[in-house]
This record gives sequence, structure tokens and C-alpha cells, in this order.
Amino acid sequence: DSRTLANFGFEYVPYKAIALRAGYAANVSGSKAKDGVSKFGGTSAGVGFWVRRLSLDYSFTPSQDQQLEGSHKFSFAGRF
Repeated sequence: DSRTLANFGFEYVPYKAIALRAGYAANVSGSKAKDGVSKFGGTSAGVGFWVRRLSLDYSFTPSQDQQLEGSHKFSFAGRF
């Protein structure tokens, strides 16, 4: 199984404690899953907040499958 993948994204920090993020994952080789949907590919968006040593991040990735709504991810981190 050989696939060629390409991923890229960017982060924009309009204020000191906020980051806006967007990305794209592409299945360049065109390999398909059994149902015909690309195994990898699509957009994602997110936002991050941080205050001192604490951060909260959120991201959303839409599903490539029409029956699923997408993936919401949250993370909370503290630095020592």
C-alpha cells in the first residue's frame, strides 16, 4: 500500500492570547477507501487560547463520509 500524502496549515495570531488555525490534508496518490471515499483529505479549522501557562485548543474536521458529521477535538494543557 503506497500513498502520497500532503498536509499543510497556517496559524494567525490576531491578539496575544488567541490563535486561529486552518489546514488541509490531501491524498495526492488518489487511493480510495472501500466505499470510494478518500482515506485522507479535507479541511480543518481551529482556535487556541492561552493565558500565562494554561492553554485551551479546539479543532473541527468535517467527515469525508456523508453519514458522519465530523470530528471535534479539545485539548487543555498547563506548562510547569
